[in-house]
Amino acid sequence: IAALERRPGIRRVVENRPVQIGKLAMETFRDQFDTVAYSNNDGTVDWNSSWVEYDPYGGYGASGGWVYVYDGMLTFDYAWDEAVSRSFNLAGAPDATLSLDWQTYGLDNGEALSLLISKNGNTSFVELDSFGGSDSGTTSYDISDYMSSNTTIKFANVGAYWESGEYAYIDNVQIAFEDENASSQSNNIIEMDVRDKFNAVAYDNNDGSMQWAGGWIENDAAGMGLTIGNALITNGALQLDNYPLTYTGPSFARAVDLSGSVSTASLSFDYTTGSGVNHSDQISVEVSINGGATYTTIGTLEDIYGDVSRTGIYDITPYASADTMIRFRVSEGYNNYNKYFRVDNVRVAYTGVYDADYVALVDAEALHENGINGTGITVAVVDTGYWSHPEIDNNVNGNLRVLAQYNAISGQLENPTANTDDSGHGSHLNSLILNNNTEGGRSGIAPNANLVSVKAFDMNGVGSYADIISGIDWAVTNKDAYDIRVLNLSFSTTPQSYYWDDPLNQAVMRAWQAGIVVVAAAGNIGPDAMSVGVPGNVPYVITAGAQFDSFTPHDQTDDMLASFSSVGPTVEGFVKPDLVAPGAHLSGVISPDSQIALLNSDKYAGHDGYTVSGTSQATAVTSGVVALMLQYEPTLTPDDVKCRLLYNARPAQEPNGSLAYSIFQQGAGLVNAYDAVYTTAAGCANQGINIANDLAGIEHYGGLANYDPNTGEYYILGIDGYAWSDGYAWSDGYAWSDGYAWSDGYAWSDGYAWSDGYAWSDDYAWSDGYAWSDAVTAANK
Repeated sequence: IAALERRPGIRRVVENRPVQIGKLAMETFRDQFDTVAYSNNDGTVDWNSSWVEYDPYGGYGASGGWVYVYDGMLTFDYAWDEAVSRSFNLAGAPDATLSLDWQTYGLDNGEALSLLISKNGNTSFVELDSFGGSDSGTTSYDISDYMSSNTTIKFANVGAYWESGEYAYIDNVQIAFEDENASSQSNNIIEMDVRDKFNAVAYDNNDGSMQWAGGWIENDAAGMGLTIGNALITNGALQLDNYPLTYTGPSFARAVDLSGSVSTASLSFDYTTGSGVNHSDQISVEVSINGGATYTTIGTLEDIYGDVSRTGIYDITPYASADTMIRFRVSEGYNNYNKYFRVDNVRVAYTGVYDADYVALVDAEALHENGINGTGITVAVVDTGYWSHPEIDNNVNGNLRVLAQYNAISGQLENPTANTDDSGHGSHLNSLILNNNTEGGRSGIAPNANLVSVKAFDMNGVGSYADIISGIDWAVTNKDAYDIRVLNLSFSTTPQSYYWDDPLNQAVMRAWQAGIVVVAAAGNIGPDAMSVGVPGNVPYVITAGAQFDSFTPHDQTDDMLASFSSVGPTVEGFVKPDLVAPGAHLSGVISPDSQIALLNSDKYAGHDGYTVSGTSQATAVTSGVVALMLQYEPTLTPDDVKCRLLYNARPAQEPNGSLAYSIFQQGAGLVNAYDAVYTTAAGCANQGINIANDLAGIEHYGGLANYDPNTGEYYILGIDGYAWSDGYAWSDGYAWSDGYAWSDGYAWSDGYAWSDGYAWSDDYAWSDGYAWSDAVTAANK
């Protein structure tokens, strides 16, 4: 994305460094004990495990015994050597604070409830505090010295046997920390996990931030099925037993792809046993590095007596691979009716470089499966040039698909696969649009489309107006020779005039008029209003803002608008951006010798890919979607394409149906490739404006946005006279891009304060059941 520099006699567009973003910094582990359970997760992040009860006289779980949950509190009663502990992951956090409410009643001298902490799980503990007598309070502790991936706190009674009438209560246990991996802007290395909480009776639950590589595989001679035999799901857990005796060692195994793990990986789980379990019963915890061909035993759960509730945690870093499998197996015993082993909350946690699954986010995977992959459509990318790579040079059939390279700076045609990109910006865009995934890397949105590369920016991302215009004009002149249907413009610069007077915009409008679908970046200088740049401020073209998936590609409930994404309306009153697309931490191939790669070595994501963020990337994703649409229906005009994209975009909405983000922030919403391809919508874009008259200077146009100086709000005046500020939905059939003949009346200015009347809050629901939340995310600009 670019910013305009003024020099005597020349305009230059300067591409900024890629934007780096993360999710909100403050996170919490919390248990309010509102439910009678040891597995409550009331914070923003899940604990590693449930509370583990230690009771030498036989624990009864959260609902009974001498340690239990009652009346919204963790309760200690008649205690003697009882304790509970719970672990959590603070790896990478710069600091952390533990806070809690406590109350004691009737404890004699020498009797107390001790608070302990461990950096290494249950190996060794240090006492932080103790609570005695009859007292209460709220306390907090700096626990930064104890941070690890398996930090554990424990509450234990000390001193003599507590008699009747002696109690201790704990409530609102919270660990607050800043998630440095997510918020620091320095890298995309974050904590990831796959998890199964067994909330549904199914073998394919995915409750973590990432997905398992497959479902649970059952080995059970007594009956293969979810609810029968020696291996089944019951009481919200996986259960193994060997009754009646089968001599086959019943087991459960599940695969996880740990090829992206860059440091540590761990397996954790909660387990309980039946009342008849004793020293003769064993469960083997096993891991495979080769997809189950061979297993290594990493732990044996034995010497268990009666019904216990415990947590197991194992380091599986040496076994991290694309084909890692974990397995629980009856290795001895468990051969009576009252002997069983139940495992719950199975979690594999690891650190890795995050790579957003932008193909899935825009619903393009199903189109690829249907053969809609951009075949026969040429996308021209005006940027920093081209880097030759097998996944870009050739289409999915192995045929060369780079039709031409034009250097607008020198005015010369280059060899189609010559390495002309010293920046890396253009190569990254090419990859997002076109990657063919034949090298085991990643797929682009339109992996079988063709490419024309137009170089108009140098290695530092600097390009003059003259060179950019020359590149666009060349693409228009040669559109029929190379069948150019899409023009990708992933740069932006501050407007210096009305859209129709800007020479770069005039070149863009000529391309649209010639039948080329132009997709332009909104800009990276949000979230201020009226920050959409040239050429994204051209009312005719498709302008893309950026969406951020909060590092959870399979969970749309925490997706949000990227705060760097520029915001409308334009000076002329048009709603921009038109839509948003994935634009955060997207991985694409870049030469390791390019400027972006050299300056961002920590963004390396494997397979020659680097993760980059910005509305440039959102623009490339949208261009790929347009290629899919044109393959399916080649006769679509640019206005048709824009109509269908906007009509089928999915706005982020609150549960009551109002918009979670203003239309000036998200436009029509998140682009959806599948719906845009198969829709028949028509006549819903660029109504009331005439590009021929605009270019000829016969008339120019203003959009439908208005400004209320009394409230400081921008709004759209609807057909019925109602002023929509943040509640106007595209699906109402009213075209936001419609305009009216420009007059010398009211003109927008940057001097107005901006408000869209929208209060940021959580849990906004997409119109189709998806959701966005946490409306603001930190960004470096």
